Amino acid sequence: MPANQGRPRGDSAPRPPIGTPFNPNREICGFYGPDIVGRQHDLQDGPKRLYERAVRWAGKNGAFWYSFPTMAAELGKCERQVRSDMAALEAYGLIAHRRRQRQSNRYVFLWHPVFERQDTANQDGGFDRQDSVLDRQDTVKKPVLDRQSTAGELCNTSLNCETESSSSAFVADVQHPLEATGDDRISARGKNKTPEGSGETEAATKPGAKKNLSDKGKGNTEAATAIEAATIPEAAVKMAQEKLHQAGAASLSRFGEVTAENLAKTPWPDAKITRRILNTWRDVGDDGSGCESWLAGTVKRELLRKVQDPRRPWGLYLEDVKTEAENLPIQRAAMAKCEAAREIERARRQAEQAEAEAEAAAEADRPMEQAEAFEFIRASIHPRVIPRPVNRRLQRTGELISPNALEAVIRGWQRCRECQDWGTVGDAIDKTLAFCSCAAGIEARELPTSTDLAKPEAEGFHRGADWPVAEIARVHAGVKSLLVAAARSVGLNSLPM
Repeated sequence: MPANQGRPRGDSAPRPPIGTPFNPNREICGFYGPDIVGRQHDLQDGPKRLYERAVRWAGKNGAFWYSFPTMAAELGKCERQVRSDMAALEAYGLIAHRRRQRQSNRYVFLWHPVFERQDTANQDGGFDRQDSVLDRQDTVKKPVLDRQSTAGELCNTSLNCETESSSSAFVADVQHPLEATGDDRISARGKNKTPEGSGETEAATKPGAKKNLSDKGKGNTEAATAIEAATIPEAAVKMAQEKLHQAGAASLSRFGEVTAENLAKTPWPDAKITRRILNTWRDVGDDGSGCESWLAGTVKRELLRKVQDPRRPWGLYLEDVKTEAENLPIQRAAMAKCEAAREIERARRQAEQAEAEAEAAAEADRPMEQAEAFEFIRASIHPRVIPRPVNRRLQRTGELISPNALEAVIRGWQRCRECQDWGTVGDAIDKTLAFCSCAAGIEARELPTSTDLAKPEAEGFHRGADWPVAEIARVHAGVKSLLVAAARSVGLNSLPM
């Protein structure tokens, strides 16, 4: 009986068009979608977890209609986070929703290109395609020559495949449906593909032919082992075995911790499988980052927990790494595309910033009213203010000034030590009252404006050129005015004139 008989989907089954709804139930579509979605590097863990739970909620219906509060309660998250995760899945093209009047949305699953890559990832020549990792866990144990081999023990394409005689020794070490050797595949191919009664079959059944085939297979095995040993140093294999062992132990912990108990439960990785894992990453030109990312992913996905027999899990790891390595060029292209998009966005923002700075520089040189110019530079000169003489001159004349010019005036201003920028020196009582020779005194000689007249006399700035003489005459006009001036000079400003 063929190994894939009874599967819901075969290699010849038509795939749904991309973006159309499909039923993600494993018994219907033939693979476990959350495992494929979980391997995508451009999707965060929150949407991945929501997708996995959504497939479980849908069951065989191919759709579900949970409300956001219900989903949030099931996932132990806030409703806002679940909405964000669902929006990410819809933007990625994995899920779509249909509104129902006065009811929660109805969510359907969409066919995505990542599922098509998964369909072709495990094909090999004329062999039947295998389903996802979890589906292969459910395979019923059969005799070694009848069960379909996994990608975990396939021969490397750059090496000569081992034949029947060499398979018996290796199968003794790895007796598990997930870890059938490449020799078993060759035997299965010969059993399933060779026409009955052919000369090759009869020749293969003869003792002499079996001996020749065994000798040839032994020679190929020794050659393949020699090539592998020459290309990958033994020290690198031992280091990889140690990392695989630690990753497998961490997969047994819910928190990804490596404990002594889990290390004891995890078998030591097989050297041949470890070497093939390293060859897989080498063949795709990985610099080590892809392998490290894959190991971290196996811990997050708790890959070791998905094996029926944890004592022999490494065939599953090899199969998983082959799928991951096949997706690596696609992921690199996507990352390069994202990086190019980020670079374009960065250049656009820099151009916008340069344009804004140029506009701001041009605006800073444009003459404007004194109040507007001061607001333009207020933040850069705080806590400084416009000097009193400059402020009164701009108010009196209505002269326009640019923010840059005003800032230069403010930063370069030196207060007069004689008059403290009030414009007058001396005292009317002593008849020494006069205008200061500084810029404040020059401005104070101007005639009072409407603003000056609206203020109390003591707060006015513009006095007029004859003000000192008139003020001296007023103070000395009588005893009362002289006493009032004397009281004000010592700070008693409450006396009447």
